[in-house]
Amino acid sequence: MKPDSLNEKLINAIKEKVPQRAVLTNRLTDILGIEKEAIYRRLRGEVAFSFAEVAIIKNHLGISLDELIGSVNNKVKPFHLRLADLIHPTKDDYELAEYMTNYSNSMESFANTEYGAAMNMIPITLSVKYKHIFHFYVYKWWYQNCTSQTKRFSEVVPDPGIVERLKEFPRISGLAERIVYIWEESIFQNVVKDVSYFNAINLISNEEKEAIKDELFELLDELEQLAVRGKNDAGNKVYIYVSNISFETSYSYVQTPNFCLTMIMTFTLNMVGSIEKDTFERIKQFMQSLKRTSTLISESGEMYRIQFFEKQRDIVSKL
Repeated sequence: MKPDSLNEKLINAIKEKVPQRAVLTNRLTDILGIEKEAIYRRLRGEVAFSFAEVAIIKNHLGISLDELIGSVNNKVKPFHLRLADLIHPTKDDYELAEYMTNYSNSMESFANTEYGAAMNMIPITLSVKYKHIFHFYVYKWWYQNCTSQTKRFSEVVPDPGIVERLKEFPRISGLAERIVYIWEESIFQNVVKDVSYFNAINLISNEEKEAIKDELFELLDELEQLAVRGKNDAGNKVYIYVSNISFETSYSYVQTPNFCLTMIMTFTLNMVGSIEKDTFERIKQFMQSLKRTSTLISESGEMYRIQFFEKQRDIVSKL
């Protein structure tokens, strides 16, 4: 990456933020504490902004350095980490949930849309419909992010307003004309192992464990019927694969003729997202490669499908 290229990108970003030249000059003079002539030289590109000046400008004008770096280096792709608080949400958390919902909801306006997800955990699009399963994922998220105190499962309750917004996700993902799921074979083993651990250290009661267990059986019934039909309730095609190899985290994407959204799960229920076309292509290519080592169980592979769901029920029964 050429330094002057990045400096040029920074200058353009500054001018986009404050288009009026006189206002821009005065504002930079105030926040950087240097003379106007020095500002002019920087804006003309004769002198590069120092690292300290870049940091000040970033904070005052809200310019994303990740996006600037990504725009001049094809090897660097900007992601946005979405850190919503699911227990005590602020106005920003509600707006973030609505932003993600509205962004994905635009699938309804387009033809030739696709939703894809490679999952090593039960995704929000499925778990949020089940009170106790989703509550458990929220509890696990809280437990991993709030290490200063210990609370029981019953004491950590997801905010009802956030839950209602997230309940839109199953409907939205179901709007896609083509839906592709790739499940890691251990998708239910992972949640059973986690619930068993918290039950063993008395943070989840036996009654709560049984409630989660019952819902896992219900979810398995729903997924098996979905796999048999190969279509969701909206009549859209659903392709379900079971991966024969493991993968590190969960990935998903939304594709329409006008935009692409890519998401990578992190911290159990948070995600990093990108609307970069190149990032979308890379994630989709990765998911295509997973299909090579996976077995299609929707509308085909009947024997493998039956064996898969029998195995998952056996795993859940041991909870």
